[in-house]
Amino acid sequence: MPRETVAILPPEGYSPERKYSIKALRWLRWIAHETNQDIRHARNGGEMKIAHLSIDGYNMNMQTVYEFYGCFWHGCPECYPNMKLEEHPVRHDCTFQQLYQATQDRQNFLNELGFRVEHIWEHDYDRRCKEDPEFGAFA
Repeated sequence: MPRETVAILPPEGYSPERKYSIKALRWLRWIAHETNQDIRHARNGGEMKIAHLSIDGYNMNMQTVYEFYGCFWHGCPECYPNMKLEEHPVRHDCTFQQLYQATQDRQNFLNELGFRVEHIWEHDYDRRCKEDPEFGAFA
């Protein structure tokens, strides 16, 4: 690079890593433990790609996709009921309602491809951690 110049980097850097949720990984580990099945995820073989989608968890033997829906990132109508028409504070290109609809469309698309989809909303995960001591200790 020439002297006295400034490099312009992409916002995510040159090799962005996919972001994943620690809660999602803990939930996926719990499911693998409970079902005694191997689930591929970000820390176990990497996230599976199906069509244009990165999948949180995937069990090849059962043709099952596992999705962890972070309430803030997926426009949870239970946690954000009064904000559904508000612009998302981070994703300025959409509203909470549009994020929720995109989540539903994603799940329907995976079902149409023949996958069984199991999901959990973040607020349900948090509640289960508090109410189920075994789950909470593991997850």
